[in-house]
Amino acid sequence: MTMQSMKKLFLTGALIGVLLAPALAAKKHGGGGGNANAAAEHAQKAVEALQARQFDVAANEFTEAIKADPKDARMYANRSVALRAIPNRLQDALADCNKAIELDPKGYFGYM
Repeated sequence: MTMQSMKKLFLTGALIGVLLAPALAAKKHGGGGGNANAAAEHAQKAVEALQARQFDVAANEFTEAIKADPKDARMYANRSVALRAIPNRLQDALADCNKAIELDPKGYFGYM
């Protein structure tokens, strides 16, 4: 598997997770509290930035989503995808994966 195909695979996984995030967050927070809604809005902006290959913007939007809902493991995992595409940010990406696993050890997001 080439590095290019691995990046595409990681981006695809992140996009799937982010697209599901609003519905899952609403369910998790009993119908979508303000924090879950704000996190979902930032996550959607991050997905758009990922699709446009604006990885810095995507990482910043995922950071805002994390601020809105710091217990959502998916946001850490998704931010790690954006960080992996930014030169010299691999350690930050790994830290986000570890945080995602810490928050949801049975979920698959942190292991992507």
